[in-house]
Amino acid sequence: MSVELASLQLEKRPTAQPWMYFLAVWTVLAVASGYDFYYTLGARITAESFAAVAEAGNLSRRVALPALAAFSIYVMVLQKRERLAIDPLIGSLILLFLAWCVLSVTWAASSGFVIRRLVVLICLVVGALAFAARCSLQQIMLFALLSSLLTLALSFFAELALGTFMSGPQPNGEPYRFAGLIHPNQQGLNSGLLMIVAIFMHTSTHRHRKLLAVIVLTAATFLLLTKSRTSAICVIVALGFVWFLFSPVIKKLAAALALALTIPVLFFLFGDWFAENGEAVLTMGRHSSADPTTLTGRIPLWDHLFGYIDLRPIAGYGYDGFWIPSHVFEISNAHDWPIVQAHSGWITVILDLGYVGVTLFAMVIFCAIARSMSYYRRTRQGHYLFATAILIWLSVASLAESMFLVPDLPSFVCMSLLAHLGFVAQRQDEELDVVPYANGK
Repeated sequence: MSVELASLQLEKRPTAQPWMYFLAVWTVLAVASGYDFYYTLGARITAESFAAVAEAGNLSRRVALPALAAFSIYVMVLQKRERLAIDPLIGSLILLFLAWCVLSVTWAASSGFVIRRLVVLICLVVGALAFAARCSLQQIMLFALLSSLLTLALSFFAELALGTFMSGPQPNGEPYRFAGLIHPNQQGLNSGLLMIVAIFMHTSTHRHRKLLAVIVLTAATFLLLTKSRTSAICVIVALGFVWFLFSPVIKKLAAALALALTIPVLFFLFGDWFAENGEAVLTMGRHSSADPTTLTGRIPLWDHLFGYIDLRPIAGYGYDGFWIPSHVFEISNAHDWPIVQAHSGWITVILDLGYVGVTLFAMVIFCAIARSMSYYRRTRQGHYLFATAILIWLSVASLAESMFLVPDLPSFVCMSLLAHLGFVAQRQDEELDVVPYANGK
């Protein structure tokens, strides 16, 4: 990426890294996300199993997330951290959105169901706020790199140990998709996160550049092995958007000219091959059921879900309150496959909190992206550009995946960035006397 970045080595902050804190947070997220060494051998989720968990609650989350909240309170009260200072715009919008989530219990279809989900949300919010206050943006970047790399490494070794790595077609006839400890789509998002953070760290520091380049290539390889189209496209969109905004005009023109010359030549040379193999390329080699025209069944599902939205368009069904067992059974039976989520973060927010809630949340994301871009333009500190890319990546990925406010690594990293921009960055920016640098020099 030819973007002007300041070297991460130049920021006036302590260089000591909170390694044990990183490990503790990753462990909690791994437990809460349901990392499973035997995932590639185990039974897949069904509507019945999800309904049972929804009724009884998930034991691992009931232990892990309160532990995260308690540990975060300890960090906030007793350990050295940044002083909090609410950003008048972003911080206020975050608090208003959280208040709307809490209020939703009053109109929820199942108040007990929503209250349990609100406890999960509160634990995540407390954890993200403590993480943002305890760690600088560079440390959040480092945490994202190490945590996603550790997840990928453990997933690789799990498949090697079980003999499922590159094992060919699966028993259900589907082609091989790399999964490891989690679902291939989640693994795709994890690999996408690793790829983005490694690219920004490679671009913005002079240290360990060869190692970071290897990590970028490794992440890209495993991203392709997951065959997750959403994850691959979202990485391209996020990096392309940042490059387009901040690259010099001459490089934009050169890139446009190169594309204008290259695409017709490629079409002329390989047009017949693409005509024969275009479907396989678009589906990334997945089964014919992975129809790109329906986004693997998502479009019919979303059309069905908007019928439920029309019944409660303003306030929704309560925070995380739509996927009660009755709705799981109704929707799964209607589409003949187990459906336990909307497969879209944005539609999930509309279902749960209505158009009022999704408007507030969209304002939080949009203002956070705008603020991080503004900080980058003023300071030329690369970590603000990283925050911009990750929030764009989250927003685009959430069009086809349920990524918002869930207890997994990508969501927690994004929540920590929002907490930093809403409650830490303003004071930190005022206290730092930053001199802009070009090209990391």
